[in-house]
Amino acid sequence: MLLAMWCRSTSAKLDARKLTPFEATLTTALKADRLRHKDSRRTARALLMQITAQGYRGGYTQVTDFIRAWRNDSGPGSKAFVPLRFENGEAFQFDWSEEGMLVGGIFRKVQVSHMKLCASRAFWLVAYPTQTHEMLFDAHTRSFVAFGGGRAPQIHLCINPYKSAKRWI
Repeated sequence: MLLAMWCRSTSAKLDARKLTPFEATLTTALKADRLRHKDSRRTARALLMQITAQGYRGGYTQVTDFIRAWRNDSGPGSKAFVPLRFENGEAFQFDWSEEGMLVGGIFRKVQVSHMKLCASRAFWLVAYPTQTHEMLFDAHTRSFVAFGGGRAPQIHLCINPYKSAKRWI
């Protein structure tokens, strides 16, 4: 077993040396691909075919190991995380859903507005029999009053504004 592990590690080192002359080509290609849309980026197999055409005689695993190491060393790239921090009363989220309720022994579908403050994550729900413009405006007004606000927050985060506008127009 130790012999097999030694043979594998030795052959991996030899294959890695085969890749060394092509590392600059791969690095250039990876930097260019980083600027492309995710769907337009070249796969490891496509990069292998490119350097094979230039004379590379090593294996696929060495190429994927190099790509993985390059991505880890070059930083997070487009997977940046930007924390959203808001002051109290600065921003809120609004959405609605259709729920079922038992009212007086009768099952009814109701439209429920959901408003959540971004800073405190406090929320307010209001149920309506139908979904109309009036429901939208009334839900906002009732929520602002419930949160103790005299003015509306500066930022309104709507889950699907296109759907909202299309539905109410």
